Amino acid sequence: MAGVRIGEVEAIRFDPRTYKAVVSMRIDPQFNQIPEDSFASIQTQGLLGGKYIGISPGGLDTYLKGGSRIDQTQSAIVLESLINKFFANFASKGDSSQNQEEPKK
Repeated sequence: MAGVRIGEVEAIRFDPRTYKAVVSMRIDPQFNQIPEDSFASIQTQGLLGGKYIGISPGGLDTYLKGGSRIDQTQSAIVLESLINKFFANFASKGDSSQNQEEPKK
């Protein structure tokens, strides 16, 4: 949260009813005032780094407690897929520019 490590992921499981991942986290007790309406997303550390859960604080005056759920989430953006799409798009534009006739002089 805000670039500070506030806890760690304890478990990740798949919910076959919702087809979603369920992540269990342990947040250090000193960080006991995280608003209930906070937002969680999967982030990537650098270009080839690992992944972590980023939490963006909400604005409520009520806070997460043990067993609370963060319902506002965003799936991970798979960096490798974005890079592949970029290069595929770049390559297709390069091919079309090579096939164009040169202007006559």
